[in-house]
Amino acid sequence: MSTDVDRSAAMVPVVVASAVPESLPGLAPSHEAGASSVDLERAILSTLDEYREAGLVTRRDAGKVALAVHVCRVMEDKRRRGRTSTYSNDARLLNEILDGFVAEEGAGDERLRAAMAEWSLYVQGLATGQAIAAAS
Repeated sequence: MSTDVDRSAAMVPVVVASAVPESLPGLAPSHEAGASSVDLERAILSTLDEYREAGLVTRRDAGKVALAVHVCRVMEDKRRRGRTSTYSNDARLLNEILDGFVAEEGAGDERLRAAMAEWSLYVQGLATGQAIAAAS
């Protein structure tokens, strides 16, 4: 009996079906953002228009408006090219820019300014009192 075993028959290539795609949905190199890029930019411009009508966006905010639109376009370019590793950071930044317009509205409230001035005087008085007590 021969000890040599013919293994050529055992070396048949095996094809395994996999439920895992080669790339994640929407992140394939050939993926085109299509309408989503238009939708996101349109939504950002609509939001900025609403802010402008509410008096939250003025000419002094031109840079912030341009930055918001630019970040939106960068996000869509990243998604179109499948380079989304920092996409969530861009989305957070865009959200902060948009929220900044609304936050500035509250900063202009006269009641808030008066309360902050009163608080500032109170804190100043405490600091003065502590300084006098420490010197005694």
